[in-house]
Amino acid sequence: MNLLKTFFVVGVFILFQQPIIAAADNDCSYRVIKVEDYDMLVIRFGPALKYREVGAIPHNGAGVKMMGPDIKIEESRWIPIKYKRVEGWVNRAYLKKDCQLLRTASTQKKGDYHTVVSGDTLFNIARHYDHKIADLASWNDLQIPYHLSKGQLLRLSPPMPCSYHVIKVGKKDMLWIRSEPHLKSKRLGGIPHNGTEIQITGEEKKVEDIVWIPIKYKGIKGWVNRGYLEKDC
Repeated sequence: MNLLKTFFVVGVFILFQQPIIAAADNDCSYRVIKVEDYDMLVIRFGPALKYREVGAIPHNGAGVKMMGPDIKIEESRWIPIKYKRVEGWVNRAYLKKDCQLLRTASTQKKGDYHTVVSGDTLFNIARHYDHKIADLASWNDLQIPYHLSKGQLLRLSPPMPCSYHVIKVGKKDMLWIRSEPHLKSKRLGGIPHNGTEIQITGEEKKVEDIVWIPIKYKGIKGWVNRGYLEKDC
């Protein structure tokens, strides 16, 4: 084995064995996407198809925790994850951030979620919680025929909308909130260069080559330049 190959194998082993907490996303869990109903997302021992399988996540699996940064191997990006008690690597393209599912049974608010058990159907769950089947399906991105997996967490209320944060604004500057979608309109307030938790309240409008969007920030409602906001979820 040549020196370069030895370095790669040792590096992957260390990365897999020691979670990189500083680089992990501690605010959100992830769920599986782009996997057919009859298929599973395979968890592998290392970041490539050549590594042995150590587990699998169902097509509608959720609560997947990232354990470190992704790395690019050939044309794919691989990420170290933990799903239930299994740790390994999966193709990053088949995961989507889901900030609502990170809470565990000990920290989530009572009634926020239902944990699927054997024999559960969406019809029975909807009837038990007095919800419409269509609402439960929408809140959990479920498609007919609504396959459920044991241990799966189902939201029992609509997910919270994404918030936004400020980008491309200097430390000594502000993102001004205006009364109308125009540079000459009145300033109602300002958002600092590192402002967060900005809520979008309506549809954007393009005025003289600038895309404006209505927002709410700490009780102030108005319009800002869309180019200076980035989504947090």
